[in-house]
Amino acid sequence: MTPGNSRRSGILILEGGDDFRSLGRHVVSRSAIIACGEKWKVIDALQRVSPGEEQQFLFLVDCDYDVPCERLQPARNLVLTANVDIESDMLDCGLVSHLLHELVSPALLSDDRALQQLASALLDEAIALAIEIGRFRLVSARDELGFKFDGLRLGRLQRGTRIDQQLATVLHQRSTLTVDVGELIKLVACVPPARNLCHGKDLLAALAVVMRERFNVPTDDLRSMPRLVRAFFDADALARWPVVRYIRRWEIANARRLLR
Repeated sequence: MTPGNSRRSGILILEGGDDFRSLGRHVVSRSAIIACGEKWKVIDALQRVSPGEEQQFLFLVDCDYDVPCERLQPARNLVLTANVDIESDMLDCGLVSHLLHELVSPALLSDDRALQQLASALLDEAIALAIEIGRFRLVSARDELGFKFDGLRLGRLQRGTRIDQQLATVLHQRSTLTVDVGELIKLVACVPPARNLCHGKDLLAALAVVMRERFNVPTDDLRSMPRLVRAFFDADALARWPVVRYIRRWEIANARRLLR
C-alpha cells in the first residue's frame, strides 16, 4: 500500500459505493477515500498494512452483527459504525426532519420545533419495528441460519405482541433449514430489543411504512429515501455522527487529516 499525495493526508478505506457517496464530500480530497466494495476486502486490506503504515490508513466498516456475535471489535486503525451500518447511523443524525420536509407537504407548515418532535416520534415508531427484524437478523448471523431478509413487506406485518410469530413464519417459509417456527421464536425471545440491532435497510423500510400510514406519501416518493438520506448527510449531520469523534482522535494521534 502506498500513502496519498500529501504527507499530512490520511486515507480512509471503507466498504461500498454508497458509503463513498455519503462521505466523499467530507474528506479533504477524493484521493483520501477508497471504497473496497465488500467488508471482507476492507478487513483483508487492514491485515496487509505493514508496520509503520498505521499512521496513514484508517479503516471504517459496518458493525453489522459481528460485534454482538464477538467476531469483530474496534482496533487502533479500525473504526466501526455505532449501529449496524452507516445508513442506520445517519438516521440518528437529524435527517428524518429533512425527509419530512421533502416528502410530506404538511410538514412545510410546521415550525422547527414541531417538525423535530414529529420526526422524533416517527423515527421511534420505525425503530420499534426495525428492532423486531434486527433480533431475527442477529439470531440468523449468530447461528448461521442464512435467512433471507430482502423483500420483506413490513407494511403487511400486524404490529403487536405476535410480530415474532409473523416474522418467524415468513422467514421459515423462505428457508430450507430444519429449525421450526417455535424453536426460532424461542431463540429470538432470548435477544433483548436494542436500538443497535436496527439494520439500515429495515429502518428505512419501516420509516417508509410509517410515513405512508400517517401521511399517505406515494410509494414512488418513498423509494427515493435512501438517496435523499445520503444527500442530506451534510456537515451539520456529520458533526452529530459519533464515529466522527473516533476519526478526529485518529487524526490527532497520527498527525493526519481525513475530514475537512
